Amino acid sequence: MTLSPIAPQEREWIARRIDDTARRWGSGDARVNATLWWYAASSTTAGPPVHAFVAQRPIPRPVPTIGRLGENGYLGGLEHDGTWTRTEFPKAFIEMVSPMIEALAEAGSASPRALWAILTDSIANQALSTPNVTVATASSAATDIVDAMRAHAPLPRARFQDVSTDGTLHDADPLAPPPQGTRRATRRASCCLIHKTTSTPGEPAGMCASCPRLGRARGRRMADALHRL
Repeated sequence: MTLSPIAPQEREWIARRIDDTARRWGSGDARVNATLWWYAASSTTAGPPVHAFVAQRPIPRPVPTIGRLGENGYLGGLEHDGTWTRTEFPKAFIEMVSPMIEALAEAGSASPRALWAILTDSIANQALSTPNVTVATASSAATDIVDAMRAHAPLPRARFQDVSTDGTLHDADPLAPPPQGTRRATRRASCCLIHKTTSTPGEPAGMCASCPRLGRARGRRMADALHRL
């Protein structure tokens, strides 16, 4: 994918991405398609600055009007121009993504609070995927990022769980390492709604292993997914 002009802060451009997502997943529900698009785009957008924050590197400043767009309409990445300080990052990032969320909510009839929750989960997941840092470093940094952003937007707090091999879920202290024999994962506040498309088998088989709507089955499915990595 090559860099090209994009407009993720504009309703008309976002409406076309919602249409792209409808064709990809086979859903006629604009709310589902807006949610699915943002679930991917929020990770793509947050990934580089979050990784840099966690790893104590200079934080790249995304340019929201230049990026890579896949043939399926998904956002493959943003251009970066300059850097943010650690103090600047939380507020500046919220100022950048707020118009995206507003456009998605308007064009896709999606709940802004649900879209903000997706962003929290994306930040937490991206922090945990940062290479060459400890799990506690990653989860504590994600907590710091989201807590700072909450001063500027209605994000829920970042939460984590430590998952045992038998599927037992333990609420995690983000400042502490996970107990031996467990793997740390984001305790999600959001649902991507992929199980509501015709491309998946629906509930519960079509739901993500970490979906907060899975109930008691979530622990077993998370354990199966995490401990085979």
